Amino acid sequence: ALVRREIFFEKPKTISYLKTRSEIKKAKKTAMIRRRLLRRPLRYALRASTTPIWANRRLKRPRKRATKGRNDKTIFIVTMPIKASIYCSSSDTIDEKYFEEAAKCGQILARHGVECYTGGGNNGLMYALEKSVIGNGGSCIGIIPQFMIDFGWLYDGLSKIIVVETMAERKAILRHNADIFIVLAGGIGTLDELFDTLVTIQFKKSASPIIIVNTGGFYDDLLRMLDKISSENFLPHSQRNIWQAIESVEHLPHIIERLKND
Repeated sequence: ALVRREIFFEKPKTISYLKTRSEIKKAKKTAMIRRRLLRRPLRYALRASTTPIWANRRLKRPRKRATKGRNDKTIFIVTMPIKASIYCSSSDTIDEKYFEEAAKCGQILARHGVECYTGGGNNGLMYALEKSVIGNGGSCIGIIPQFMIDFGWLYDGLSKIIVVETMAERKAILRHNADIFIVLAGGIGTLDELFDTLVTIQFKKSASPIIIVNTGGFYDDLLRMLDKISSENFLPHSQRNIWQAIESVEHLPHIIERLKND
């Protein structure tokens, strides 16, 4: 014999179906067993047992509701550290003022609890920044291709090392993990990372700000070129705010605090 049966759930939803008496009896028995095992209300177990694929699904325990009491005023706040990807030179033959700026940048980032992502190298401004971050108690993660490790270019004092196969993978990780991009003085590799990130943000794949540190006017010509690209309508005016230029890393604390408050 067929019996019409309706089951009402907590939500305003009704499921109507036809089952034999033996199937209903079996479903009830299975529900009771699952209820005892999982220690949950009957409606949760019955709902699972009458689902066509219930045997292949794992039930999630219902979340416990907050109860009023002496702990009802306790508030737990979990904050995640800001992550910064830093693009900079790996050359050792540049002016000392750039090394001082890189070291100062590392000190500021470490003191503000910013987790730094770099290329993991042991030379140039990259090395100066990494040493400064670690030396000031900060966290610095290096992303480096295997071939660079084979050449002996790895700084082994980093907090963590991520080894990749290609430069493209390295740039992808640097882009993906960043809440903010900081561009110090650098050469072709730094410009490649900068423009790669500019394109990523332009196509709405990221919303993290790009901070160009124009130490001693190093990026004056580049900034003028970017302004010309915008004024000649090769770049929409609405996207002119993708990057921000600062004269010194001394302006970074204000930017970091603004990020924390957003």
